[in-house]
Amino acid sequence: MKQLICLFSLILLLLSCSVGSYTVATEINDEIDPTIRSNINKTSLSIMNAIRDQNYEDLRDNLSPNLLTLEKFDIKSFADQFSAFLTNNTFSIKDQYYSRLIEGKEDSIVTVIGSSDEDKFIINNLQFYDKESYNIFFTSKNPGPQYLLFMSFSKYNDEWKANILQLGNYSLIGETAPILYKRSKNLFEQGHITSSALLNIALNNILRPASFLQYRHETEYKDFIEATSNEINKIYNFPIKLGNIEIIGLDIHFVSADGIMPVILYLTDTEFNEDLLKNEINVNKNMILQTFPYIDQDFNYAFMRAYNEMPIDKNKSYEIYTTALELK
Repeated sequence: MKQLICLFSLILLLLSCSVGSYTVATEINDEIDPTIRSNINKTSLSIMNAIRDQNYEDLRDNLSPNLLTLEKFDIKSFADQFSAFLTNNTFSIKDQYYSRLIEGKEDSIVTVIGSSDEDKFIINNLQFYDKESYNIFFTSKNPGPQYLLFMSFSKYNDEWKANILQLGNYSLIGETAPILYKRSKNLFEQGHITSSALLNIALNNILRPASFLQYRHETEYKDFIEATSNEINKIYNFPIKLGNIEIIGLDIHFVSADGIMPVILYLTDTEFNEDLLKNEINVNKNMILQTFPYIDQDFNYAFMRAYNEMPIDKNKSYEIYTTALELK
């Protein structure tokens, strides 16, 4: 019977699902009482303004005792993690979840499901410090990479205080993880394995904007990334000798105007001179396209990142020279 109730509630977007020893009911966005929404929105704005203005007293007033009393917690260091992002980007509300603990202890650690939509987040390992929890998601509106700011609130002496603030990569020119996954999978099914693997590097980078959050189909995304990686490893055995250069790996670079672009890492004995390196990659262009089929169909250009020695030491800074290779 409880499973039927959970399924019915999921359709209504008012979730009430028992797992173990707790039951949580969650409302999202416009379902939430306007007064509660208004209070949280004002508190969230106060937190962001306090971080931007380096007003640590105002910030302290809006953080929970559980956060403030953490060992080695330093409010200035805490604020500095977010300051540049909040100062340089405009954020707006994406989603809000208001959850009530119907059954279970007030210190229960729960999973909160806000919606059945694939682009909505599940919140894992969320600790209730009271019978209520309010979770709000902000996304940045800047061009290029977008960020997600996640805040989680509980009540202390009848006042909402923030327990969690986390910030991470959310999307690339409007492409969130679910969208990028579909694009990558479509390329993979067409046999564009290299292009798919390159997109998966970006997909992996935006898969979890915050450690508490996951997409409903995250396991499917991860399995696909792993399968594509295994396929690439079967096809390519780096380093690959092409004429007078040696391909040592693939990466991506994000360009605001064009999105995700391939980066081809290679070794060369050629002097790091723009004209010489441009000539070198143009001479080898056909072999590059034969080695990595379809990238010229899926991307406008690639970045050729030249090294004069194998970059095997993570602690060493290597000299590099990057040249753009037009693919169309």
